[in-house]
Amino acid sequence: MTIYGLYHDEEKGILRIENWDRYAGANQGNFNEIRKWNDCWFICNNRKLLREKAHELKKQWILDAQLRLEFLNNVCIETKYK
Repeated sequence: MTIYGLYHDEEKGILRIENWDRYAGANQGNFNEIRKWNDCWFICNNRKLLREKAHELKKQWILDAQLRLEFLNNVCIETKYK
């Protein structure tokens, strides 16, 4: 059974799904649910689930950026002298 991996890096803006068989080698298992492999990878046998996860990550990144932008837009410049 084919294993797929979702690589994600928010700082570089990368969301990439690729065939993970070359990394898994003989350790291929039945990953019907998405599993976090490490800080940068999610793995699963179902490519569609990884696409959905990629969309969730992208939405979260956009929300985080909007919150940061809202905060920066509300910064006040103080001109009070002592």
